[in-house]
Amino acid sequence: MQLVKKIVESLPSLGLPDVAGKIASAQHFDIDPAIYEAAGKFAYQTFESSEFFVDSIAVPPAVPATFRIGDEPSLYAMSYDGSIVTVDQVSVTGATYRQFVWKPGTNYIDARSSFERPTDERVFTLHLTAATLGMMLSLLNSPSLVETSRGGLRQERRAANRSHRLPVDAWHCVRWRIAASSKVEGAEDGDTGSRKPLHYRRGHVRKAQSHHLNAFTTELTETGWGQWIDGQWVGHPAFGIKKSIHTPSLDEDGFAEFVRRKK
Repeated sequence: MQLVKKIVESLPSLGLPDVAGKIASAQHFDIDPAIYEAAGKFAYQTFESSEFFVDSIAVPPAVPATFRIGDEPSLYAMSYDGSIVTVDQVSVTGATYRQFVWKPGTNYIDARSSFERPTDERVFTLHLTAATLGMMLSLLNSPSLVETSRGGLRQERRAANRSHRLPVDAWHCVRWRIAASSKVEGAEDGDTGSRKPLHYRRGHVRKAQSHHLNAFTTELTETGWGQWIDGQWVGHPAFGIKKSIHTPSLDEDGFAEFVRRKK
């Protein structure tokens, strides 16, 4: 969060208050380098063997969203207009120095840099980075297991619900395993009451059947059909606001299954 604060503070002095507001209101994702590396290897292999095709689920799980990969001193600020994904790589000073664009479900990818000479090698690297970011989103949006989303024992959380003792404007960490293997199943959340604080539920792919609304074919679910569930704010601010840092981790077995299905 310190990096986000530094960038937001720098942007108004650069004459970019709108960008500052967008980043300040974004959902923030801390990406394990292992996820980015796995996405990069898969994207590179695809680049070598055939024309790269951007997955239809290569969209941000929140709009707007920012991504930090490991301890890199920059953020990837992502937006999506329903057709095109635009990514601005923003430095710690608030300057945008690379931009990546792709259209999910097509082979359209573009990338540019404001400070690097556009040699053939650099252009290839920038486009490969765009493909890697898109593949990373496909991984994040694949069927997954939420492991930890809040603190305290279940009994304590239910008691807090009953007494309205809920943290206001509190940060919490949402961890989930991406590309989870089919043998791992998430536990059903027993806290189904309506007294839940306002919190963000990220976009994701859900298992579906062919007759479901807006169902699409995919190799990523056991049924061969999926539904895209938009990210949205749920709950009520009267019971507090939970601001999230999203920290996915890579399930190696699940990733191997992901690659097998994609190929």
